[in-house]
Amino acid sequence: MGTAFADDRRARAQALAQLVKRARRSGAVRADVSVEDVRVGLSAISSFRSAASRTGTHVGAAAGEPPERPTVNPTS
Repeated sequence: MGTAFADDRRARAQALAQLVKRARRSGAVRADVSVEDVRVGLSAISSFRSAASRTGTHVGAAAGEPPERPTVNPTS
């Protein structure tokens, strides 16, 4: 891995650690949630969304349900 990539990865890791620290302080995540837990969770979400876009699956729909249609306000 090149130095530039290593530096970028390190900076991103530090930024994520800072975000998790702030989220713990604000009560947005539990104190026992680690940076690694957050990284794995974000990776899983990204992987799932990527797979859904390749297969045309609507990510927000429950299994077997059609995606929600946006409502149109007839008065606007």
